[in-house]
Amino acid sequence: VRLRIPAVLLLTLLTVSACGQAAQEPLELKELRIAYDSGVDIGKAPSLLAWERMRDYGYEIIPVFFPDSVTAVQAVLAGEVDIGNADPVAVILANQAGQDFRIFALENGNQFAMVTPSSITDPAQLSGKRVAYHSPGSMTRGLAFLAAETYGFEPEWVVIEGSEVRAEALLSGQIDATVIDYENVVNVLLQAPGEYHVLISFADQFPGLMGNGFFARAGYIEENPEVIEAMIESLLLTYRRVNDDPDYLFTQAPKFLPGINEDPEKLRQIVDAYIGFNVWDSNGGFTAEAAGLTVDLYVEVGDLEVPAEFETWAVLEPMNNVLERIGRR
Repeated sequence: VRLRIPAVLLLTLLTVSACGQAAQEPLELKELRIAYDSGVDIGKAPSLLAWERMRDYGYEIIPVFFPDSVTAVQAVLAGEVDIGNADPVAVILANQAGQDFRIFALENGNQFAMVTPSSITDPAQLSGKRVAYHSPGSMTRGLAFLAAETYGFEPEWVVIEGSEVRAEALLSGQIDATVIDYENVVNVLLQAPGEYHVLISFADQFPGLMGNGFFARAGYIEENPEVIEAMIESLLLTYRRVNDDPDYLFTQAPKFLPGINEDPEKLRQIVDAYIGFNVWDSNGGFTAEAAGLTVDLYVEVGDLEVPAEFETWAVLEPMNNVLERIGRR
């Protein structure tokens, strides 16, 4: 099911002067469609807030939500959307199959942890256990396989789409461990105090890995530099505001996630967890070094046969142009 949620609901009025007479005319916003690789969650809230800023640049952003990275890539390929949001490995694999996509910015950094019942205190205990991840070609799969290889366990792998669904499966005893985002880590720990814990914090134990990236065809990026740089600038300015003022996200998140503020303390813990792990880096977190670490992960767990050169799936020039303009932090 594809859910379309306009990030901009009203047209902005632009004041123009003609022959000394001031008049107000509606600004015609150009529509841009962005494919996300899963439903709305707190990790996406800053980017959705950023798209509201795009009104100032003359664009109305229409997010379209797909079940996984593969279908998000296919949506860009089919022309259903202009921009995609996906795990980097999905973009790399698409290019290896003949496409010409480039990631130009990140939605987030590593936002995942492996959660288990408190009785499991050593990753080696997961041998033979049911361990769930989101989907093939997802960061959660890569992290789960990396954990298995690093700590030497051979589980029964289970595919369950959606962190919130995997969290419920864990709480109901359908699985024994799962890789989920910080939002659902907090949900699990609060719903069953003392019964579950974080066994592996990937941001701590495997720092520097990239999260999802925003991508487009290389030709689209070259032909529309003003669009790409406006998106990046909107993202960075929003990330900086969120990091400087957590209350901003605390008060704005409910517009995308109705009901999330019914438990203010839980929402506060979720926001603090994301900011504490620098999920939304004020400088974008998009570097060749981070990309190299991420590609190494995919090779290590078998998602890629050989490393992919950075220039074949990513482009830094638009990000660098924006950082030069607004400054680094």
